[in-house]
Amino acid sequence: MRPSEIPGPVVHLWVSQTLAQSALPEQSHFSDEELARANALKNLAQQSQLLYRRAFVRNHVAPVFGLSPESCSVIHRPTGQPVLSCRHSGREIYLSITTANNYFAIAASDDAAVGIDLESTIQFDLDLARRILSPTEQARLAACPMADASIFLSSSWTQKEAYLKTIGTGLVTEPGSITLPTFNLAQSGHWQAIPCAPQYQTASWALQNHLLSLCVCTTTSPHLQCHTNILSSDRCLANV
Repeated sequence: MRPSEIPGPVVHLWVSQTLAQSALPEQSHFSDEELARANALKNLAQQSQLLYRRAFVRNHVAPVFGLSPESCSVIHRPTGQPVLSCRHSGREIYLSITTANNYFAIAASDDAAVGIDLESTIQFDLDLARRILSPTEQARLAACPMADASIFLSSSWTQKEAYLKTIGTGLVTEPGSITLPTFNLAQSGHWQAIPCAPQYQTASWALQNHLLSLCVCTTTSPHLQCHTNILSSDRCLANV
């Protein structure tokens, strides 16, 4: 099989609202690590939302990979990256979870590291731009119309967060040391290789005053497949 024919990784993406919550399962359904993470949060609303997302991963993500929800829990690697772990088989699914306001998004893959970030559109801030943009990106920003500056800055931030989650360093890596592809609204959902690390691809989507970016490691093949599910009240409205 030629390299151009090798199937790429398959990534599943879910976007939902934390306010559209059904009743939580009994706490006995969660692992000790999941309960400890919830209890470390400041208030009951945050605790409830975290456990709701963990239940969502079990009920929506695990079955896609042929796993029983009852046998799975979300654990964290030493780098802090979450994985969906099946205690019966030892199988682990790459996972990334992000939240912003009332929304949350989850990316999962059986065969590729993933990172995801969701943010409300950032009000343009020149000081922030200087901190998070590389010199190349700052030059691009200076050349773009002022009306597009907030989208440029927001997409740069979410793409960098997604990439740094994928490689497992987080913000230990300076965002300004990375140059990523430029995003505009006409390119929503368009995959682009990262110039400094071509084995990684990134795509962004506009979502009701928010921007969502997903990064995937495509070491095996660049021909990835992304299945997107937009959900409300736990009911699938669209499967693109």
